Amino acid sequence: MKRTLKRILLLTLVPILVLTLALVMVDFGFLRGPIERSASSALGRSFAIDGDLSIDLGKITTIRAENVRIGNPEWLKNAEFIQVERLHAELETASLWREPAPILRELVVEGVQAKLVETEDGRRNWVFDSGEQRPGVTSSHELPLLLRQSRLERLDLELTSVRLEE
Repeated sequence: MKRTLKRILLLTLVPILVLTLALVMVDFGFLRGPIERSASSALGRSFAIDGDLSIDLGKITTIRAENVRIGNPEWLKNAEFIQVERLHAELETASLWREPAPILRELVVEGVQAKLVETEDGRRNWVFDSGEQRPGVTSSHELPLLLRQSRLERLDLELTSVRLEE
């Protein structure tokens, strides 16, 4: 009886332990490509993580990314729209399936360079659709998200607008 109980415990606990260790030790850098493609598709413009990417799974999932870039829309051929030195997010993992929207406990964005452009015809590179602003219309790519705390450090914002130049 004791021998059978030991075997059952061993066959149950060992795979759980191995899986837990694997998840803790896995380098999630292999997700960089799929994340970049998914974000590029959702935003309708280029998205890249040129630096480190780490994901720590747990009750609170921590995501860190360095040197994140979002490109301009196709109609604007110059520099990047936004560059971020460091991004740190803490997600309440259980909120992905228990809550109506994912809950971010904390979002820290550091070293942001944003170049906002408004053209003569009124197009704005910070609008993530066809370039038109329509009151009351939401993008099909919106993701409901609850944000508990955020911090923005070192923001360099440049605005170029024909309307301001007149």
